[in-house]
Amino acid sequence: MSNIFRLGYIGTEEDYFTASLQYVIENFPNLGQDIVNFLAVQAGKSTTRFFKAIDHPRGNGLNYLDFLLKCEDYDILCEHKLGSSLGELQLERYIRVAESKPKKTYLTLISNGNHSINQSVLNHELYLRPENRSFQHFRWQDIYPLVVKQKKRQNRLIEEFAEFMEYLKMRPPHLVEGWKDLFENPVTAQRLGECWEKVKEFFKTETAAKWQPRSKTRHGMVCWEVSKPNDWLYLLYFDFESNFKQGLMLEYPYIQANIFILEDHPYLNSFRSIEHDIFLCQNDSIGNIEVITAIPEYAGWKRKGDVQAMWVASYFISLNQILDLDLHEVERRLKDFAVSVYEHALKTVEEYTSLQK
Repeated sequence: MSNIFRLGYIGTEEDYFTASLQYVIENFPNLGQDIVNFLAVQAGKSTTRFFKAIDHPRGNGLNYLDFLLKCEDYDILCEHKLGSSLGELQLERYIRVAESKPKKTYLTLISNGNHSINQSVLNHELYLRPENRSFQHFRWQDIYPLVVKQKKRQNRLIEEFAEFMEYLKMRPPHLVEGWKDLFENPVTAQRLGECWEKVKEFFKTETAAKWQPRSKTRHGMVCWEVSKPNDWLYLLYFDFESNFKQGLMLEYPYIQANIFILEDHPYLNSFRSIEHDIFLCQNDSIGNIEVITAIPEYAGWKRKGDVQAMWVASYFISLNQILDLDLHEVERRLKDFAVSVYEHALKTVEEYTSLQK
């Protein structure tokens, strides 16, 4: 059976979703109240009675906000992101819009991705963010359960909208048994952090690399940094990504391995021919690994003192391909992933150099 929200639309996916959300709330005002209650409670504010939702309310000048939740005691301006990044000083400009309103108006950001918010916005009294979590903004996976809650009404419209949100990767990540609270519980995160010993041992015995914890993510999990495992690979950085990334075929959340090469190294362009590839982990032990190259204009940099290196490629594997109740099995899988990434990177450079001769 076809889903009415996926029959085709004009405009951007982000704008279409926002218009669809307004339509669903219009038909299910309890959902609007639930969203207001959730945002307020998570931000440590008092709840208020919800009146209506407005799609793309009137802004001022170049400031066009996505959504407005009109309420009794205050209003909430919402900026929606699905896969796009924030514009230049976007939230700073939108805070000024909130300040200009005669009625008390808060601003919040709801996104599929992770965004770094400037301190001036984070500290502003009109910016709504989760108070007791380290996230700097709300996520669509926070809103998804509120929509699913409405499905008890057994209405096809709300059921199809929930399916549409899942299609847009807005549902919370489904993690395997024993790890379901990985992104919320620091104790569970620490358990995973202790499973990297075999990876550490490999790089210390097989290469001249320095292995060290980089920093803890906002989820409490440690990111790992492998420095200079050979003469051309400046940095191999293992990180975690809990949200869906556009263009990837693997199930999220992911473990991500980023490759950095010195800015003036002749191998800097060696990964450009890949663009997007999927390959099996060594011995087919844990399934597929997906690799994408950095788009030049968005490539990131790492700087240490006077040294600067460019991010050239990222390798991904679904976290569920790694996790298991047996921690020794998790250790083995992490090592298989890390070794497969390293060997694939070596092979990529070898093929590039052979073509340059």
